[in-house]
Amino acid sequence: MVSNRFAPSRGGVETYVGRISHHLAATGTRVHIVTHRLTPDQPDYETLESGATVRRVDPLIRHEHARCAPSVAFHVRRAARHFDVLHAHSLHDPVTAIAMAAWRGPTVLNTYYHGGSDHPGRDVAHRAITPVLRTMVDAADRVIALTSAEAAEDATLTRRPRQFANKVTVIGSGIDVDAIRDAPPVRTASHQQVQVVVPGRLVGYKHIDRIVHAVGQLGDTHRLSIVGDGPELAHLRDLVTALGFEDTVDFVVAPSDDAMRSRIRGADVICSASAAESQGIIPLEGIAAGATVAMSDIPAHLEIHRRFPDQTMVFGLGDSDAQLAARLRSLRAPRSDRTAAAAHLQGWAQTAERISTVHQQVVAHHAGSPMSARARSRRDRRPTLEIGLAP
Repeated sequence: MVSNRFAPSRGGVETYVGRISHHLAATGTRVHIVTHRLTPDQPDYETLESGATVRRVDPLIRHEHARCAPSVAFHVRRAARHFDVLHAHSLHDPVTAIAMAAWRGPTVLNTYYHGGSDHPGRDVAHRAITPVLRTMVDAADRVIALTSAEAAEDATLTRRPRQFANKVTVIGSGIDVDAIRDAPPVRTASHQQVQVVVPGRLVGYKHIDRIVHAVGQLGDTHRLSIVGDGPELAHLRDLVTALGFEDTVDFVVAPSDDAMRSRIRGADVICSASAAESQGIIPLEGIAAGATVAMSDIPAHLEIHRRFPDQTMVFGLGDSDAQLAARLRSLRAPRSDRTAAAAHLQGWAQTAERISTVHQQVVAHHAGSPMSARARSRRDRRPTLEIGLAP
């Protein structure tokens, strides 16, 4: 597998790649992950507890939205002698294009495609590279989308809509349902207050500042916990101080997985004002925890709302802070009757099983190619399918 970032970095893509890699390796698939080394203390190579291996390479360009290590091509070509499938993650990341150009065998692509960006500069950049993105979608043997909304966005890129419809598969994110349900709830709000929690990576397009403004207007009836880390942390801290909301907002920086689950489990309301998501693991985790989930009305969130209308509320991206505050003020429903929905959520083992089926299908599709002949020879000697993962 190839991914721009991987654990210990935190984020939706990192969680997705980490969880499916763990479950694939646990069921006998040989998994190798190629990713960037983001800090000097991260090892070049390691073997994870699941048996999956990780190769980290130093990026030549380190900007968050354009991180790039040309040496990924070398590691992908070398992996082609030992692995059967390239599973690339994130259409936007330059490393994905490098990996796909270097690979000459069966390819699966998770796009995580949002269409564009609400940041003017990045939106211009996205439009400029649209021909490259289109080529990558067309070149993949199979495309995995997390939602039907993402699949529709992917379809807008391709010039071969009929062929694309035959190769796209919607496989939603898994959720650690049992771990969330079993986590001891942690709250900073009193019993009389509504606990609003915003978990996840702190980045600009998630518009967490809007939630700060909105909750601040609710006085002492609500309390906000921002649980995560990211480039917006300093800005959000400064904003809370400037508004005088220190008694209303608290931060939990770089939480462990267990700490994150406990905060989600203790929430009355999970809130996401994100402008772009392929699906959104956090809203699904909020549903698993029995919280009410308030989400922006982007297509991926609307799909979740249609599945779980009794436990979710959507608000407009263009709503004012006062309008968002009014919507949050109305969310006081009891949690006791909000746990049955978890039975309808997909676990990571199910997600990995469906992805494994896709891997097997693309290998079978390449049965007549020279690469596949070598792959078949390896499989005759080794009974497990081998997956090379790249971002």
